[in-house]
Amino acid sequence: MFEAVRSALVAASAEAAVPVESLWAVTVGTPGVIDRGEIVLAPSIPGWAGLPVRRMLSRWLGCPVHLDNDVNLAVLGERWRGAAPDADDLVFVQWGERIGTGILIGGKPYRGASSAAGELGFIDVVSGPDRGVGHGPGEAMGSFESLVGAEAIRELAQDMGAVGEADRDIAALFAAASDGSPAALAVLDRVAARFARGLATLLLLLDPGLVVIGGGVSRGGDILLRPILRHLERQTLVPTEVRLSLLGETATACGAVAHALASV
Repeated sequence: MFEAVRSALVAASAEAAVPVESLWAVTVGTPGVIDRGEIVLAPSIPGWAGLPVRRMLSRWLGCPVHLDNDVNLAVLGERWRGAAPDADDLVFVQWGERIGTGILIGGKPYRGASSAAGELGFIDVVSGPDRGVGHGPGEAMGSFESLVGAEAIRELAQDMGAVGEADRDIAALFAAASDGSPAALAVLDRVAARFARGLATLLLLLDPGLVVIGGGVSRGGDILLRPILRHLERQTLVPTEVRLSLLGETATACGAVAHALASV
């Protein structure tokens, strides 16, 4: 697995025409809980937790290497070059198969006592308190992302007849909604209601002022954002501006560059 990381770094350096040996600092983004530069928990990548990635890379490269959660880096990217220039209080939501959040408070990343802050995907907004439903640290999917992650959206769209069984990409759902399909619009409204309920929990606690939504699901654009805002309005006390990411899949990489530059 380390060889895959090293190969990716070599390829990126070659594409940028920057020799690996001339790097001054490197920042690596990865899913999971990253505490003090070590991978403590990574449910979506079996065998990844506990590997001394930072030490191995630093020994190979001969420069400082930093390791951070991918979404924590994405929020830095959106603040530096994306949808949230100079925002001091900001929540970035990565919405794809998984759901995570990066948080800025007073212009600084907030990671929590164990660097596990922002795991929105594991919030349970459905089960009653007496059902005994929970999740252990080794579980791959959290309750919220099982409800509104990309796979859950695909299944709901198929169940409600908005897309065909052969449609494996939710882009088909967004296209149908844009064409005015009542079934597709109904699916998006239900997804938006579910998503707003979980997001409202964060907004009521943090009052960030600005939320940026990224990840694959954000490609739905305004046709998904509008019902989210409508449902959020009913569940929060003060208005919160919500924007779609301007960086797309490059948000984490952009944040990693900002992080590395700040370290030299």
